[in-house]
Amino acid sequence: NHCIFNTGLDNSNIDEFITLVADQFITLLDSSLPDDFFGLCSCPKCGYIGSSVIETIDKPWMPDKVYRAIYNKAQTCRATCSKCNQPYPLAMADYKGRVMYFESKC
Repeated sequence: NHCIFNTGLDNSNIDEFITLVADQFITLLDSSLPDDFFGLCSCPKCGYIGSSVIETIDKPWMPDKVYRAIYNKAQTCRATCSKCNQPYPLAMADYKGRVMYFESKC
């Protein structure tokens, strides 16, 4: 069993997907990307390309130091779109996130 952590990749399209990612890598090399490119994200819901917002989802009203003292762990957070608050926008480390970035620039 294999764990695959890239959206759009599964066992049925491994060969094609690797070719697509390699082609995209060449496009990345030829592009003038912003310095914070891999810090950006793309929202599949609204199409926003930019920075995400980190949202605390475990007892957001409780200060982090108090939460850590009580539960002996950090609060659970998630990234959300800065524009529409959709949770889990696609990162630029993800193939589909980069596809959305290039589609928005064309």
